[in-house]
Amino acid sequence: MRFGIRFPVMARVTRKDAKGEYRMLVSHVHVEDVPEVSTGETEVAVPPVEQVGPRGEKRALNELRLHDDRLYRYLGKSGDRDASSRMPDMFGKAFSRAGSKATDFVASSNPGYDAFANAFPLSRPVHHLFEDRLAALSMDGSDSRNRTWPKTSYWIGNDKNETTLLEQALDHILSVNADDLEESFAMHRAQAGRLLVIDGGVWYETRPPCIEVDTRWAEYKASQSTVFLRYRYMPETMEQQPTSIFFPISAAEQAGDLAHRLCKRFRMEGVSPLRHGFETSDHPSFDFDSNEDIVTRTGQALASNVLKHAVQRPDKVKHVDAGWIARISDMLHWHNHLIGRDVDYAAELPGLVDQFLSLAPVKSRGMDTLNMQQLKKTLPLVVEMMDDLPISLHGLASTPSNTR
Repeated sequence: MRFGIRFPVMARVTRKDAKGEYRMLVSHVHVEDVPEVSTGETEVAVPPVEQVGPRGEKRALNELRLHDDRLYRYLGKSGDRDASSRMPDMFGKAFSRAGSKATDFVASSNPGYDAFANAFPLSRPVHHLFEDRLAALSMDGSDSRNRTWPKTSYWIGNDKNETTLLEQALDHILSVNADDLEESFAMHRAQAGRLLVIDGGVWYETRPPCIEVDTRWAEYKASQSTVFLRYRYMPETMEQQPTSIFFPISAAEQAGDLAHRLCKRFRMEGVSPLRHGFETSDHPSFDFDSNEDIVTRTGQALASNVLKHAVQRPDKVKHVDAGWIARISDMLHWHNHLIGRDVDYAAELPGLVDQFLSLAPVKSRGMDTLNMQQLKKTLPLVVEMMDDLPISLHGLASTPSNTR
C-alpha cells in the first residue's frame, strides 16, 4: 500500500534575498510503499490491558503484535469512523502541535484521548529533534536570534512552514547544506519504514511498553505529591522531565522498590501502585536499559538548556571553557536517535548537571514544568545512579563511527 507522508525538513541555507545563514524549515512529502501482511503472519505480543486510575478513570494499552521480530501498535483503518477522522493529520502534517510527553503514546479507552495522544506518530519525533536543536541555538523565540526561514517559533506556530514545500523553497535559496537534507531524508525513510499494513489496518513499529516512575511534584511541593507508577509506551522523542525513570515491564519489582525509595528520600506523600499487570514473554523487543535511557535523555535535555543559556547570556559563561561548550554543541547536533546516531553523554553528565544548576538557565523543552528546587534535588540523583547501577553507553551505537 502506498502512502504520501508529510515530514519536516531543516537545513542550513543562504537565501537569495538575505545575508548570513538561515535554518530553512519546510515540509516535504515522502512517498512510501508499505508492506502488507495478513493477521496469520503475525502473533499477539500483548493482549489489551485495561486499568482504572486513582480517580476511577479507565485507561488501556491496546493490543500489540509481532511481525518479523518487530513490535507494532495499531494506528487505525481508513474505513473506521474514529480512525478516518485522524488519518489526514497523522500522515498529512509535518509539524505537530501535540501535547507534552505525559500524553505521548499513552493509550486510553477514551477514543478522543487516544486520537489526541497518537495524532502525529510519524512526524512528531522528527519535529521535536529539530525543536531541540533550535532551542540550543536560541532560535525558538521571536527575537533577532531566530534566523529560521520561513519564520517560526514555539509560540508563533508553524503554519508557513507547513504550507511551504521544499521544492518551492529551493527556488528562493542560493545554497543549501546537502548533509542536512540527507539527514532529514534519512529520518523520513526510517520513520516511514516503521509502518506495516495488517489486513487493511495500519500499524506502527512502537517503542516497547514500560513502567514509568514519576516523581513530579504537584504544585511544586513534595509533601503534597504522589510518586506515580504507570504503564505506558517508551517516549519516541528525547523530550525529558528528569523526574521520570522508565523500566521494562518485566522489572515491575525494581520499579516499585525505586518508587518507595524516592518517596522516602524526597519525603513525598505516598506511592500510587500499578493497577493490573502484563502477561508477556521475555521477547527482546521489550528490553531496554533504564540507566542508559535516563542518562541519554537527561544529558540531551541539559545540553540543550546549557547551550541556549550560553547564547542568550554569553556574559554568564565567560568562566566556562569554550572548548567544552563547543564539544557539547557538537554532541547535541550530532545526536539523532531516529537514525542511530547515538552519543555517550555519561562522561559529560556530571559537568552538565553542575553547569545547569550553577547557571540556573531558562528552562526549555522538557524541563519547563519543573521548578529549580526540584531540579536541584532530582538531577544529582541521576549522577548517583551512574555509580550505583551499571552503565554501558558504549554499546548504544551500532558502529564506532556513529559515536561521539
